[in-house]
Amino acid sequence: MQKRLIDILKPVDELQPVPTGIKSSGNPLKGMKAVIFDIYGTLLISGSGDVGTAMEAGSAASFTAALKKTGISDIRPSTAERIKALFFKLIDESHQRLRSEGLPFPEVDIIRIWSDIIDSRDIRERLPEISTIEPEIAASTYESVVNPVYPMPGAFELLESLKKKGFKLGIVSNAQFYTPIIFDSIYKQGIIGMGFEPPLCLYSYIEKRSKPDTVLFSKLNSGLSRFGISASETIFVGNDMLKDIMPSALSGYKTALFAGDKRSLRLRADDDACRNIKPDVIVNKLLDLIDYIQEG
Repeated sequence: MQKRLIDILKPVDELQPVPTGIKSSGNPLKGMKAVIFDIYGTLLISGSGDVGTAMEAGSAASFTAALKKTGISDIRPSTAERIKALFFKLIDESHQRLRSEGLPFPEVDIIRIWSDIIDSRDIRERLPEISTIEPEIAASTYESVVNPVYPMPGAFELLESLKKKGFKLGIVSNAQFYTPIIFDSIYKQGIIGMGFEPPLCLYSYIEKRSKPDTVLFSKLNSGLSRFGISASETIFVGNDMLKDIMPSALSGYKTALFAGDKRSLRLRADDDACRNIKPDVIVNKLLDLIDYIQEG
């Protein structure tokens, strides 16, 4: 199945970042030992802006297109609407259940969501062929339709440079099971081969928590301590003031706002939670980050 998922998720159409008009700025940060990245909108161009945005914005036509790509051809509009309604109902129920368990910013298990759709008696009566689809295939195909991705310019070169300089690399990202597979489809080395340290890689679908939950950054602290690195010696790079810069700054990290793509840049100027938060540096291009971090 892994090869099939890679084929589904591998970027097909080239995307380019949309200029923001914001220039790189800030003072060089000294004594840095680790660099932690967001994925969608930072290391990857996200056609929808973010993985969560895509999930929330799906139309009946998107579900039809995704199911057709899996080999189901005869899908009535009313059936697509029922699938869409059930999809969002299940996500809402999952969020409510996890919030009741004390998770303020819950993350769904998208495989479970699609499993429940495929197992739905109502949907199977309307579309019997759906029973032949694995939930991983359905989820990945739908994601490829609503949120096409492409490597952010300079991402590979930046990661290679940081790795050679000896920085520890990590990820804290709102993500689903297919996110690491997307990396594998783009970079033959895979996430580990690109230099990312497993103890420093946190994905919302595994943790059941999504950013801006600061618990993710507390857990990252534990991973960093295994390398003798503190939050103050670590820079977090992301494109969203609320989900990336605010929680990492409050957790003691240095911060870099990636402002290179208008699709995904979230300044949150009207959000009270971000009112007193400012990134240490702003970079318009990923490779500009090299000019702002100095090794410890």
